[in-house]
Amino acid sequence: MDAISVAKANHIWPLALLAGYMEGEDMFRSVCMEYCSAVFPPSNTLAVILPLILSQGKAKLEGVSLENWPRLLSGVLATVSSANSIPILTEMGKNLAAQQHLIPAQVCFMVEIGAISDT
Repeated sequence: MDAISVAKANHIWPLALLAGYMEGEDMFRSVCMEYCSAVFPPSNTLAVILPLILSQGKAKLEGVSLENWPRLLSGVLATVSSANSIPILTEMGKNLAAQQHLIPAQVCFMVEIGAISDT
């Protein structure tokens, strides 16, 4: 068993994150995702934002409640560069529209347009 597996199995997340970082970007992202799933409740803002950031918007938000969408949006804007936020904002907007939150979806799409013009 390697150091990362032992650390994760024993919930020693700082060690798991450090070892994952030293292994490379893909391993670090994987450990971060597992950490997020293990530590944060699904409704926590970080539990929603972190997988989106780590996957660069490729993670899907299907079935995730975005009731606190203003907090999620501000979290993304505060922590992610304009260029990297575009796929994340797109995914948030699509999910909000699918949940019939049309005005918040449009806000995400308008902010995305602003991010595109910044790049």
